Amino acid sequence: MSASQIGTASERRSPPAWHAALPPFRVPAGRSLRDAVLADMHVMMRARGEFPSPARYTAAVDPVRDAAIAEELVACALELAPRAAGALALAWRRCFPTWSTAIDRATAAAALLEGLDDAPDADEADLQATASDGGAPPGAGAHGACRLGPPLPDGLGRYEPIERIGAGSGGTVFRATDHALSQCGAPVVVAIKVIDCPDDEVDARLREAGAARAVSHSAVARVLDAGVVARASAVPADASRAASIFIASEYIDGQPLYLWKAMHPARTAEECAAIALALVEALGHCHGEGVAHGDISPANVLVDASGAARIIDFGLAAWRTTDGVGTEALGKPDALEARVAHDLRRVRALMEWMVRDLPPTRQRRAALDAVHRRCDGRPARWRMGVGSAATLAATGMAVVAAGVAMLLDARRPPDPVDLLFGDALSQRPDLVELARDLLDDGRPTLWSSEVTLSKVRALRDEATMARRAGAPSAELELLASLAALLTPERPYARTFAALAVDGRIGADEGARASLDTQSLRRELAWAIVFGLENVPRDAQPDDWSRVEALGGALGAPGLLPLVRGDTVVRPRVPADSPERRRGQPAGAGAGDAGVTAEPGGGAAAGAAVAGDATPSSARANPK
Repeated sequence: MSASQIGTASERRSPPAWHAALPPFRVPAGRSLRDAVLADMHVMMRARGEFPSPARYTAAVDPVRDAAIAEELVACALELAPRAAGALALAWRRCFPTWSTAIDRATAAAALLEGLDDAPDADEADLQATASDGGAPPGAGAHGACRLGPPLPDGLGRYEPIERIGAGSGGTVFRATDHALSQCGAPVVVAIKVIDCPDDEVDARLREAGAARAVSHSAVARVLDAGVVARASAVPADASRAASIFIASEYIDGQPLYLWKAMHPARTAEECAAIALALVEALGHCHGEGVAHGDISPANVLVDASGAARIIDFGLAAWRTTDGVGTEALGKPDALEARVAHDLRRVRALMEWMVRDLPPTRQRRAALDAVHRRCDGRPARWRMGVGSAATLAATGMAVVAAGVAMLLDARRPPDPVDLLFGDALSQRPDLVELARDLLDDGRPTLWSSEVTLSKVRALRDEATMARRAGAPSAELELLASLAALLTPERPYARTFAALAVDGRIGADEGARASLDTQSLRRELAWAIVFGLENVPRDAQPDDWSRVEALGGALGAPGLLPLVRGDTVVRPRVPADSPERRRGQPAGAGAGDAGVTAEPGGGAAAGAAVAGDATPSSARANPK
């Protein structure tokens, strides 16, 4: 079977009813499967505008049982689209793996037959007999020498057709070289459409092309030039075909929409809607320029390699112009509006044609509704898909969680470590852990007595050495003061507390209400000195209210027992040690009970340490 069996040249020029409903394929009673397939392909291509595809015949044709019919079907399709045969075979092999053998055999046969028949068809023969404006130049009988358009300095026309690439409304389309622009560098390729028309229609057709030149849009193949092609004197005179015109437009390297549909049987409704909406936008631009296309169809829409749609062939365009008194070129004021409405109806039909063999899913209905609304000028319907609903729900949950976290943060008590030490201890997680244990529980919770005393002595030595080196750290000294309250050598706490606040012990009542770091440190230094000056068993409960208020302001419940000495850590001493026999508490130093807190004594003690006048117990204390 060949492509000529599907339709004649005259049938190719009649527009197919591609927008009509497509009946399913059936084999009539008393007819062979091959004859039924041939007849259906004839109807689909010439009357329905559908490119022959295995997708329509997979239910009836078994590519193994009916191998000859499957191969013949594929061969006919490849012959109808020779320029896209390779891409078409590759797409079908991927989408219809059971048809791979038939596709490979048909492709091989097409490759063997390629180039055997070089005779030009009727359209090419007619074109070879024409030339630019003045008839055929001498020696212009060959197809390669036929040139159209205004003559260049070499005496030949500007455009040279290279190959026939299709047929449109009332004419034939060629790929051609623009020799005028090619002189500036690489060859420039354009599309040339040759249209036969009577003499009395030539001026109208040229005006149509001139009106289409005003349209410039990314989804429209722009019209570049137009002119008259005079018949050679050897052609017999025919009143109905006295002349031809050519229209040069931008060349689009893509596939017609009917071929794109056949090459993408697994297309989605969203992809089809994207093409249709792009056409609506492009037509809206054309209509704004006063031009109506008039022939939107699957053959006049090209889809390039990126999937973008382009409108071509303005051969039946209508346009608006005025002669100074407001008359319409189309004869009545609403003529162009009728053509505009016709264009939009065609886009709606085109969308239904693209999705009519897709399953009736929710996505298909939504895509059709979006295109119909856009064509009618109505706003798009707000729809929430599963993904959008999940995103909205997740966003709502995140907002609620953030609000709850803010409320909890507002009610959460302040962190005493941040209030007193800020970021000074952020690089010392061991010191952060020690400070948090002291303020929360009054003593370390995970360390033994020996480890605790060792870490306290190391911290005390580090703070002392930093001050001797001329780089004192108020944070280290304040933590050393708190840590010293754990040990039997509690008087060291007074010294480091005074150093941490530069001797300014205690804050006034107004400053105590504010939670600024300096006021809290001075108040903490006062609490430490107060705890050293007062023995808990001799003091009244009210005497500790100020210390308890400071612990509440800091969120530090362990501060009160720490200052009162309830959590002093003492090392374990063997039973036969001299200290146990004398009845002295282990680790008690000479200054344990001999140091009293005098008013302002903290500053003096700080000066003493700064001058290396440390107590005797500090000098005797083992490391």
